[in-house]
Amino acid sequence: MPRGTRNQGAVQLGRRRFSGPIRVVNPKPVYRDGVQWAASVAALDQVPDLAIVVTPAAAVPAVIDELGSGGTKVAVVLSSGLDAAQRTAMLEAAGVHRLRIVGPNSLGVLLPRSGCNASFAARRSAPGKLAFLSQSGAVVTAMADWAADKQVGFSAMVSMGEMADVDAGDLVDFYAVNPNTDAILLYLEGLTNGAKFLSAARTATRVKPVIAIRPAKANRPAERHKRTVAHWQGATTYASRHCGEQA
Repeated sequence: MPRGTRNQGAVQLGRRRFSGPIRVVNPKPVYRDGVQWAASVAALDQVPDLAIVVTPAAAVPAVIDELGSGGTKVAVVLSSGLDAAQRTAMLEAAGVHRLRIVGPNSLGVLLPRSGCNASFAARRSAPGKLAFLSQSGAVVTAMADWAADKQVGFSAMVSMGEMADVDAGDLVDFYAVNPNTDAILLYLEGLTNGAKFLSAARTATRVKPVIAIRPAKANRPAERHKRTVAHWQGATTYASRHCGEQA
């Protein structure tokens, strides 16, 4: 739901091979092949299955509330720079409506099997059996470029962003039972909930490979980074002893 910032990237969805309906919400008219414009969330003619939120940070909580009120159940928040109060308000609005959030500060999601590129990644990925889940949007872009050149396909590419709501554990759980996914590859700078991630990984590795990669140094805000690194260190220590995952 782009409203006033970074609109171009979000509207690029209309030029991909996605056959479903696409709506763009913006106070100003948007004229683009393959998309329909609405001036507000309330003016949409149907409930979106997936909403892409690309607004200034201050507007995100209200947009989430509007989407949830209308019945949307999943939103990917590309907006960045939310302060603590805005982040809390966003999560509270989502919780009231049982709406799940990927992000904020996500690059977006690519679902090649359906032709959906709801992201800022310029290159489309081919369908495949590997789910790639990354905290780093830059790594998603680099992976998409490399995979396009090497003809490597994906069942999904998800930029998890700050993982304020949906986190690595949730996504591992989801793709563990996804019939179009044979393996899961993660690029993680830290964990928000180490115990949940381990539980998900332990279950998933019973049916398919799970590989987690962590950079030597993660570029995250200091206090939040300390918490996520602590979760990561505890999780990897436990995993190496009990679960069989490699990090």
